[in-house]
Amino acid sequence: MSEGQAMKTWISAMVRDLGPRRPGTPGEARAAERVEEALRESCDEVRIEPVASRDGAFFGLVRIMLGGYAAGFVLTFVLPGVALGLVVVLGLCFLLNGRGHRVLEPLFPRTRSQNVIGIVRPSAEPRRRLLFAGHHDSPILMPLWRPERKRYLPHLYAAALAGFVGQILFSLVAALGLSSLWSVPLGMIAFAGLVLTAIVTWGVIGWGTPCSGANDNLSSVSVVAALGRYLASSRPRHTEVWLVSFGCEEEGCFGSRDLAGRYAPELEDAFLVNMETVGSGRLAIIRRERRGGRNSHPGAVALVEAAARHAQLEVPVVELAFGGTDAQSFIEEDLPAVSVFGMDETGLFSLWHVEEDRPENLDPEVLDQALALCRAVVEVTEEGEGRS
Repeated sequence: MSEGQAMKTWISAMVRDLGPRRPGTPGEARAAERVEEALRESCDEVRIEPVASRDGAFFGLVRIMLGGYAAGFVLTFVLPGVALGLVVVLGLCFLLNGRGHRVLEPLFPRTRSQNVIGIVRPSAEPRRRLLFAGHHDSPILMPLWRPERKRYLPHLYAAALAGFVGQILFSLVAALGLSSLWSVPLGMIAFAGLVLTAIVTWGVIGWGTPCSGANDNLSSVSVVAALGRYLASSRPRHTEVWLVSFGCEEEGCFGSRDLAGRYAPELEDAFLVNMETVGSGRLAIIRRERRGGRNSHPGAVALVEAAARHAQLEVPVVELAFGGTDAQSFIEEDLPAVSVFGMDETGLFSLWHVEEDRPENLDPEVLDQALALCRAVVEVTEEGEGRS
């Protein structure tokens, strides 16, 4: 059996035995225990670390934004000053959230998630540290994420944001009592944006139906575990490798935020290679995640590019137009990080929040490529240390 087929078999067993692994649930905790078992086969040290999280934080914030937008639009006609204050506060919260300051999260109840960390120590003096990561929690189905609709998501999202800016101006004009020459077109823009925001919100929340999360993101966790097995028999000489499975990615990246914040001083010179949906599509390196507004670390991007050449793989470097990854948690802490993902024809994640994200639809060849790329990252790092 090929390594890719073995990874696919492991993923199938996880999905069959554990079912949904929503953040903060017993299913997610059991998944962490299974990942810990897999890493114990190869790592010198393995531990599960508790992570404080917030139940329903991400989806609750989406609802708050829609509800606040709708309230602001209605209030503009009767209490424009109140409407202006409301939408300005919402806008500030949105901007702060995008910059890593999640001011509304305390509104949601506390829950508990977990990270799994396995460490493979080098055979000689450690000079460099690498992290390879995925996440073991599973998503929900999202209606707009169907392949035939997904390509429009970045445009819908941008248009909804433009409509919200129009709402701020609409409330401002009404509060100042300016001419209807301005208020009518601004009101139309604001209303159109409200409709689009409702569509995007419905597309995100759907009906809360669980998804198996085979590709999103057990595919990456399986690569992390397979890399551990490889390193156990081909131990690096000067590179310490952390093999990580984050919890609670789907509700606000709580796992990666916890690890990045907890170990920031220790990881200043480390490189994180985060993975998403690497069991399908075409592998690509994310240069920039547009939603987070931050670039991946140039050194981390260059390292993975060099590894792709070393492994004789064609892995393009792209800008992610919609969605986000755990790498952003590290970038927010000014830690070197980059994400590799499986990209479909829309330029977004493959088998992402859809019914087709099932084990039988994974491609062992793509899993093999992801493993080969990770192995090459270690080898390129080792070659660099050998020359130094």
